[in-house]
Amino acid sequence: MRILIIDDEPIICENLCDFLQKSGHEVESRTDCSTVFQTIDSFRPDIVLLDIRLKDADGLTLLPQLCEHWPDMAVIMISGHGSMDHAIEAMRLGASDFLKKPISLADLEVALDRCHQLLQFRRTPTNAPPKVQHNDLAMPFIGSSPLAQLLYKEVQLAARSACDTVLITGETGSGKEVVAKLFHSIRCKDSQPFVAVNCPAIPETLVESELFGHKQGAFTGALENRKGAFEMANNGVLFLDEISELDTTAQAKLLRILETRTVRPVGSVEESPLDLCVLAASNRNLQECIANGTFRQDLFYRLNSFQINVPPLRQRKLDIPELVVHMIKQYTLKTSLPIPEIDQKAMHLLTSYDYPGNIRELKNIVERACILAADSTQIEVDHIRLPSPLSFPKDEVNYDLTATSQNEAQETALALRSTGWNRSKAARKLGISYDTIRWRISKYDLNESV
Repeated sequence: MRILIIDDEPIICENLCDFLQKSGHEVESRTDCSTVFQTIDSFRPDIVLLDIRLKDADGLTLLPQLCEHWPDMAVIMISGHGSMDHAIEAMRLGASDFLKKPISLADLEVALDRCHQLLQFRRTPTNAPPKVQHNDLAMPFIGSSPLAQLLYKEVQLAARSACDTVLITGETGSGKEVVAKLFHSIRCKDSQPFVAVNCPAIPETLVESELFGHKQGAFTGALENRKGAFEMANNGVLFLDEISELDTTAQAKLLRILETRTVRPVGSVEESPLDLCVLAASNRNLQECIANGTFRQDLFYRLNSFQINVPPLRQRKLDIPELVVHMIKQYTLKTSLPIPEIDQKAMHLLTSYDYPGNIRELKNIVERACILAADSTQIEVDHIRLPSPLSFPKDEVNYDLTATSQNEAQETALALRSTGWNRSKAARKLGISYDTIRWRISKYDLNESV
């Protein structure tokens, strides 16, 4: 890739140039902004590393100009004075990422990879066929990023094999059940059952009854015969979500069923044969659970005949635009509202966040944006409510955002009043860009009566 570095510290430019050139990139650097536009026109960089504080310009003022003139170019903001406010402002103004000095080379590589994937998505024609082709699903598998394609191929390979147990690992909300349903759609006919069991939700005293079933009178409250999850899923797929939450006694009985392929309901003396595939999922490191004695090693080996790891959303950000569009459509179908468009800056902001809650968190954010944009024809930046920015330093996670917002609103209102509501003068007085003060006026609903 072609990368342009704009930083007023020559030593930083030199070190970054050396590292990036050794990594195979074409690199140019500038320590001032006097020739930036001419350099971009002639060099045509894919990515710009832009310092927020430059001697002859404000990086946050320059940022929206770069995004407007070269929309196919990604901008990574860098700052030695990184704060939550700076990061949020940069993302809102169109930055693809935000890095704090001193720059970690590992973090830089990750940011460049994210930008590369985003650029690939932006430069792909909207009418281009999707890279992953498969039948429509009730719970669709969405993603055309390289990681999503690899994941789909792994699921396809497992579903078409003779595996009768598959272990699905991944963080909470990453889409493990979607993967399980994709597996079922490839292996089974529509008439064959898919049964999902949320293991943590089963009371400890009812685990055996829920999984294996029971006979009438087997215990107090057993008023009739009841099939367990294994029998209900027979000839299909059983999905055991968060299997690490089962106690070791239930794990031992589960292991026996997987070995014998038979199930005996509680209170029965007869065993019924089983013909099904068991998918087990966990968001925990099962090797660590084995080490601390909370998960059986023999059960792990039995389940781990084929393992599928679902990558977190932050590792496949190229899929976010597709997921967002799908989530907007799903929301409008439920509410019978017209489908709103999404502003490019709003989409940039959504792709900039790390999503510790993964796809589940993205869905909540998108639905909230749809609610806030109910009276608009498109979802804009102000409708996107993110808990925290992507690359915000860990030591500032507990930053008092409420207090900061109140102070920011007050100081902005005071500056505007003292300059007779001259926005340019107020921005210079506050040491921020014109775009930033406009954003603050909109964000805090400031007017001349305030």
